[in-house]
Amino acid sequence: MERRALRRWVWAAIALIATFGVVGQVYASATRPEAPASFLAVLVEVFNYWTVQTNTLVALACGVPLLFPTSAAGRFFTKPVVRMALAIYIATTGIVYLILLAGLWSPTGFQRLVDIILHYVTPLLYPLSWLLLDDHGQLRWRDVPVLLVYPLIFVTYSLIRGAIVDFYPYPFIDVNALGYPQVLINSAALAVIFMLAGAALVAVDRALGRRQQVAATA
Repeated sequence: MERRALRRWVWAAIALIATFGVVGQVYASATRPEAPASFLAVLVEVFNYWTVQTNTLVALACGVPLLFPTSAAGRFFTKPVVRMALAIYIATTGIVYLILLAGLWSPTGFQRLVDIILHYVTPLLYPLSWLLLDDHGQLRWRDVPVLLVYPLIFVTYSLIRGAIVDFYPYPFIDVNALGYPQVLINSAALAVIFMLAGAALVAVDRALGRRQQVAATA
């Protein structure tokens, strides 16, 4: 199968898988005994998490270009820097969960299935699709700092909301347990990791771009 055609099929599969994971998490959260009475409150609760946000973005990044390729959103989600950033964000979802969070709870039943999709399946499939099926060679070193925009918005929102409602979605930004200095140190460390990952992927993209150019002219 030609690479572009294969990419469309893979994007469709990833969009469906990620959507199932996000919708499944909303359902699991809404049907648990201690769930908020309002469905809107459930949505707000669920979408406070980086995991759900990044899986949603992956679903959009794979689905919107297929359904609405000429739309503003379709063009946005096919920008090389956007796709590279999402590859890092969703990979971070899986890596941080595996290292820091997986041992904090033991989901069962349907929640276990959702947990596997959100934290393992999508975080593996999307970066692989970026690596193997995207067109490469268009990223520049100046694209690396762009990676920090979304994480900065996420941390800022989480800290402001946490100060208001006294809830923080992840232990490493829990001001009540760690205090602001340690949370800022943790956030700075994550920013460095994002930058290093971005630099690595730009280098990979440039190398793969040269290889694709050679293959196209062979």
